[in-house]
Amino acid sequence: MPCIHLMAGREIRPGVRIAEGATCPEDPEGIRDVKGWLSKHFPKGKAYKPTLDQLKLTQWIDFGVLRTSKARSFRTLENALRFLAAPGALNAYPPPRP
Repeated sequence: MPCIHLMAGREIRPGVRIAEGATCPEDPEGIRDVKGWLSKHFPKGKAYKPTLDQLKLTQWIDFGVLRTSKARSFRTLENALRFLAAPGALNAYPPPRP
């Protein structure tokens, strides 16, 4: 969650906000149980609920922040999308090696 600091303090749903001052660890790919990690930043007694929270959190993503983060999975996704959007793409990623 490299963008978590941008979401801190914002209301996700009534009565649910990510804790002020929440920050992402140095290695965002190292987070295991992201739902549990997110829930620790929610108010006491509240937990991350994908069906209720994911859309709002996705809308708050800053792609510039993701690009400069150490999130390898985002770079892989971005590279795959670029490849698939390229003229003459084979519609299969990764491309075959010569």
